Amino acid sequence: CSSATFYWELGLPYHTYPYVLHDISNKHPPVYDIIKIDAIGSVLSIWSHYCLRVSNNGSACISCKNMVNTLKKIMDHAGWHSFGLQCSTLSHLQLCQKLDNTGKLCEQERFQAIHKATWKKLLVIVGTQDVPALHQIFRNANSFRWSIEKTLEMTQKAIAGLYHAQNFSELEIDLANVIYDL
Repeated sequence: CSSATFYWELGLPYHTYPYVLHDISNKHPPVYDIIKIDAIGSVLSIWSHYCLRVSNNGSACISCKNMVNTLKKIMDHAGWHSFGLQCSTLSHLQLCQKLDNTGKLCEQERFQAIHKATWKKLLVIVGTQDVPALHQIFRNANSFRWSIEKTLEMTQKAIAGLYHAQNFSELEIDLANVIYDL
């Protein structure tokens, strides 16, 4: 038997093939061995564990040819995104994707925790101190797309007298003039 060949469509087999399947700790290892890898052509040469090592016409025996269907299933699995898949069946590429996604989730949680603390600070300041033109500070925050950190900073500056909100509406200006005239 000359071994069966299989074209690995996912790119470089060293990066996209789930070699962890062949680990001795795997409870259900594949019933074939990879005997040669053509990285340039992305071709795997395999022998079935049931290979007869004999073939009539010099090609692969029937046991090795039947492993092609198994490899198609493994290739389909290796082409999926890593989300929700067990680490024990992932390729190097999928493991890298999973690590990257986990890092992004940790960063989002850290970012949300920081924002939550900032919102709490702002709520304490607004609830315990008189903030001049507070409604205008929030309007400016919305108009100029300030972050919550910038909004907190400007609120603290307004309390200290270092920031005087502007961009009042005509109604607010008219109301201030009426009160001034009285």
